Amino acid sequence: CCSILDGEVTIAVGTVTDHWRHLQHHRIVVPESQKVEELHTQVAALQGQQALVLVQTTEQAIAVGEVLTQAGLEGVHAYRVVHMQQPMEMRQQSISLFRADMVQLLVTTHWLVRGLDFPLLKFVIMYAVAESAEAEMHSAGRAGRAGA
Repeated sequence: CCSILDGEVTIAVGTVTDHWRHLQHHRIVVPESQKVEELHTQVAALQGQQALVLVQTTEQAIAVGEVLTQAGLEGVHAYRVVHMQQPMEMRQQSISLFRADMVQLLVTTHWLVRGLDFPLLKFVIMYAVAESAEAEMHSAGRAGRAGA
C-alpha cells in the first residue's frame, strides 16, 4: 500500500505549545550515487551550525567520517564519529564535546543516539534512513526540544 516515507505528517503527543511551531521537516531523496555530494551540500548549507548525522551501522558511520575528512572537514572541532566499537569513554567525550557546541557534526547510528536529547540542536541529517517508523521518529526527535 503506502510507505511511511510517502508524505509528511505532523504528530503531536501531549500539549502542543509554541516551542514546537518552529519545527520543520524536509526530505531530500537522492540516488545512492549522489548521497555523498548531497551530504557535502547540506553540511555547507549549515554554515557552521551543529547537526547530527545518522546512519544505520558502525561501518556506515566510519565511512561517512572518511567522506567528511576527504571533503576537508578535518580537525577535532569539525566532526566526531561515535560508534559501538569505540571505548565508552571515547563515545562519552565526543557526545560531551557536541553538547558543549565544540564539535559541528556528530556522526552516529540511529540506535546509539536513542535516549539522548540535544535541546539546542536544530538539524538532523538522516544519511541512512532508520529501519522503522518508530526508530525514525526517535531519531528525528533528537532536535527541536529547546524550551520544551
